[in-house]
Amino acid sequence: MNTTVEFTLDIPCVWSYFAFARLRRALDRFRADGGRTQIVFRPYQLSPEATAAGELKTEVLRRAFGGDPADAVAEITARAAEEGLEFRHERAIFSNTFEAHRLIGVAAAQGRAEEMVERLFRAHHTDELNIADVEVLKGLAAEAGVEWSDEGADATRRELDRVRGSGVRGVPVLRFGGRPQVSGALPEEEFLAALRESAAPRPAVHTPVDGADLAALRRLVTDIEDGFNGKRAAILDRPFAADAVVVVPDGTMIRGWDDLFAYHTARLAGPVADWRTRVTLLDAVSPSPGTAVLHLRQETTGPDLAFANHGTVVAVRRDGAWWIGALQNTNVA
Repeated sequence: MNTTVEFTLDIPCVWSYFAFARLRRALDRFRADGGRTQIVFRPYQLSPEATAAGELKTEVLRRAFGGDPADAVAEITARAAEEGLEFRHERAIFSNTFEAHRLIGVAAAQGRAEEMVERLFRAHHTDELNIADVEVLKGLAAEAGVEWSDEGADATRRELDRVRGSGVRGVPVLRFGGRPQVSGALPEEEFLAALRESAAPRPAVHTPVDGADLAALRRLVTDIEDGFNGKRAAILDRPFAADAVVVVPDGTMIRGWDDLFAYHTARLAGPVADWRTRVTLLDAVSPSPGTAVLHLRQETTGPDLAFANHGTVVAVRRDGAWWIGALQNTNVA
């Protein structure tokens, strides 16, 4: 039983924390039964205008809801206790969460995303720490077993823009195994059911892709051809998802949009600067809703060479748009 979970969240959001706690309990049960899954965390900022210095969370609540927030804080603290969580919000600092989201991305690259998210939630909601303070974050990273890095700011900005551009206006939002997204802190049993359902094997039905989907998939192929011939990595890589995995013709595996863009930027300015290519979509089939497998033929010419290779693309539809999630170049004509 294998599946994936996409979890869009923000750290100061109590409902994101509740959803995370319930999901982890569901995951413990799912994994105890032999299930395997990975959580992919997506960033969202409730208040992107918040400062790094921050302010007392009670003052933010006072402005948002008017009057004394003490009763609301007491109520949410009691609900947290029912979840097995300890909330202390009297001196909690509400601050900008950009650096926290960037750190989650760093942790994900090290296979420690779940641990990092849990520690950040607890730092804000229990320990009343300022999770925008870099020194605080360095300490939290060490506690979660994450090696500190200053990288990932640009990727985090792009992902924040992509998430907001997809229409998300509140958190938490979860998606199990590519199925339609669900919102809110659902009960643990519902999360467990979603994990099991998304991991259940489905019969492989490869249906032809046509209509608007086929037109959209052809545009992905056109971007690859136009970007290569125009020597513009931004166009060549435009169809690729942020977490795409690409195997280039020499067998090198590239993971993630940033590394792919760096590879193509250097490649287009150097060894292939005088080459031109033609990319043909041979066929497109859909093994499951929201997924398409494309077979491509790429014919490339240069001043003193001419060759062709085939490629296989796995495209995924996310938030109404098609993206290349994986590409394998066979380097066989």
